[in-house]
Amino acid sequence: MRNDQIFVLMLVVLLPMSGCFDGGGVGEAEGAQDSSDSDSENSENPYLSTFYSTIIPVNLHCSYHNICVWEHAMTINTSSTEAVEIISYSSTTTGSYYEPYDNSTRVKITTGAPYAVSSCNSGQTWNNSLQLSENSLLNAYLPTVGDTCQHDIFIQDVHTGNSQSDVNISEIQFSLTWTVHSVSLV
Repeated sequence: MRNDQIFVLMLVVLLPMSGCFDGGGVGEAEGAQDSSDSDSENSENPYLSTFYSTIIPVNLHCSYHNICVWEHAMTINTSSTEAVEIISYSSTTTGSYYEPYDNSTRVKITTGAPYAVSSCNSGQTWNNSLQLSENSLLNAYLPTVGDTCQHDIFIQDVHTGNSQSDVNISEIQFSLTWTVHSVSLV
């Protein structure tokens, strides 16, 4: 037998044995939450939320000929029994600059950095940079103190230039995916 025939034969024999197909209809699926596992930390499956936005920023001169942005992107509110876990983010800052050597305007695209400012009713305030390290988020949880909190997410970025470059930032594409976990105070 050839390799592809052996592979198909194995699929025909092994798939029914795996329990994935038990004679039911194609496309039918059933699910039940197992409530017998009392040792689990969180028996509820939190849902994911995603926010996407195009932001037209206000260009700020931050130093010398550099253009900076610090734009509010979104707000996440939490109660005293909730914790926010940031799953992923994406931020692209698009701008342009003038190149005097060939009299052209060029596009510049960079990755903006999300920054969270968390303010809680107890008076606590935290500033968190949501940075990637080897494709993993650092500071993936926004802080909470068992209090109602407002988490404002900002985008910051810098486009550098010189006296002849006429740098500007035209838009920011931003997305953030997060989940809210139920927590209990001990």
